Amino acid sequence: MKYASVLLAVLVATLSGAPTGAAAAAGTHGTAATAAAKANPFPGGLSPQWLNAANVEPTACLAKLAASGAKYKVLPPQAKPDAKGCGVPHGVMVTRGPTGITYSPPLWIDCSFATLLEPIESIIQEEARSELDTSIRHIDTFGAYVCVTRAGPYTTLFSTKPAISEHSFGLAYDMRSLTPAKGRPITVLQDYEKGADEPVTARGRFLRNVAIRLRRESGLTHVLTPDFDAAHRNHFHLDRGLPFGWWWREDPVATPGNP
Repeated sequence: MKYASVLLAVLVATLSGAPTGAAAAAGTHGTAATAAAKANPFPGGLSPQWLNAANVEPTACLAKLAASGAKYKVLPPQAKPDAKGCGVPHGVMVTRGPTGITYSPPLWIDCSFATLLEPIESIIQEEARSELDTSIRHIDTFGAYVCVTRAGPYTTLFSTKPAISEHSFGLAYDMRSLTPAKGRPITVLQDYEKGADEPVTARGRFLRNVAIRLRRESGLTHVLTPDFDAAHRNHFHLDRGLPFGWWWREDPVATPGNP
């Protein structure tokens, strides 16, 4: 009678869809695993954007930066992101770039991004000589590293995984204005000719040519201008983040062209 009661209970549970024994244990484990996956959707809980910077070998990177002639301070390395998911793995504070351009405020960026200042500045100086008959001595920015825990409008719309700003890893800076050796500062807000394929002013041509060449020749991943959206009406966003759409890939850090 006792065994009959047990068999009847199992039969009822099976017919009703309720898990029993090992199935119940597996179900509990599965629920916990699902919850953990939602809390940390990336392997080890590390965003591919973080790994994009952290996976660069720091000794070689700093040696390359030193050889460029930039003036900078090496910051303490960061082994993992902070509680908000932000941080700069191999941080440096750049006050003067390879061609002598000074930055205000100083650029708090990852070494992997700092090594791109040489081609970035070279393009800027070449276009300044060509269009303005001068050189650039100073760049004002809206900052570099800042913990921005929200994504931009496109990543928010299309991503299926958390995709916070490149600024959150020291992989971006926003260029507001450039001061030439002679003449007034060139500002993105006042001098960029939005939507113009052939700008009519020398300053407009300078900014347009810089944006085009930075996209093609600098090694940057993204160069966003006022043509992109209203949020960029007053600056160029330059970054060494992962390519747009990285959140769709199974292994975005291993994408060709990224460390």
